[in-house]
Order: sequence, then C-alpha cells, then structure tokens
Amino acid sequence: MNRKWIRYIGLCLCIWLVPSLTWAHTHLKQSTPGDGDTVSQPVQKLTLVFEERIEQGGSVELRDDAGHTVKPSSVKIQGDTLEATLGSALPDGNYTAQWKIIGLDGHPMQGSFHFEVKAGKTSTSQKPPTVPKQQPTPHHDQHPAPVKRSTSSPVIWVVALLILSAAVIVGWLFWRKPKA
Repeated sequence: MNRKWIRYIGLCLCIWLVPSLTWAHTHLKQSTPGDGDTVSQPVQKLTLVFEERIEQGGSVELRDDAGHTVKPSSVKIQGDTLEATLGSALPDGNYTAQWKIIGLDGHPMQGSFHFEVKAGKTSTSQKPPTVPKQQPTPHHDQHPAPVKRSTSSPVIWVVALLILSAAVIVGWLFWRKPKA
C-alpha cells in the first residue's frame, strides 16, 4: 500500500477520534413526563433515561411556580435510567425538574426540563409536599452521593494515550526522511 495512503488514513483517524472525546459526556435522552409535556394523569414518578449508563449518586428535585421544592421519596438508578418516586401525586401546576448525575466517565452533569400537570387535582385542595432547605429529609432508598471521587477515569487516560500514540506515529510517518 502506498505510504501516502497510510499517512492519510492515520490523519483521518486522528481527526475522527479527537471530537468523539469532547462528546463523551452523557446527556438526557428522554424523560417521563417529557420536556414541555402537559400531563393529564396524576404524576407520582419521574423517569429519566440518559444516553449512557450513569453512576449511583444521582438526584432529581422538582420546583413548582411558587418556588416550593418537591423532593422524591426514593431515587433508583439502574443502568442508564434514573427513576424518582414521589410521596404523593403532584397537584396541577407547572414544574421544573432539576437533575444531577455522575456520568460513566466520572464527570458530574446537570440539567433541567419543564412540564405541566393538569390532572384535575388543584393546588388549593392540597399543597405539594415541600421540604425546607435547612432540613434535608433522609432518603433510605436513595443511594448516597460518593465521597470525594476523582473525576478522571482510567478509560479516559487509555483513550488519551492511544490518541497521543497515534499522533506520534502519524507525525513520524509524515516528517521522516525517505531512504535514498
């Protein structure tokens, strides 16, 4: 095979691999209720599905229009799914779900989405269960957040080393002097 083609293929591989590292963080793929949804059924559970498997220690909380915080009674993480069970069904209103997770690569990620509940359960008959900010409620089913965990993953170092090695090989192929 012509050396020019080998160099070209090596350069293409390097260019192709570098952007994939910057997109390595996981993002929210879908949620139930979904972003912007208007739900006509009582909401007692939130399900968030991410692009990749997530680590234990994720959380989600809801805020209504009045600024009240609603924390789930339990949070279960399995694979790429975070499932938050609420103590009671949400009353009608607009909600913002704020989530925090730890991706497979060890990086913390956060985001939010909005939805509206119109299930016929008014907020005047029952207020959403609120938790004061000063007194966190213990969650027996929720997995504890990891204690000071390194954000670097061995996978990242291996991939970075492979890319560096490929760059050195491609550089050597491009700039070495041909034998006379």
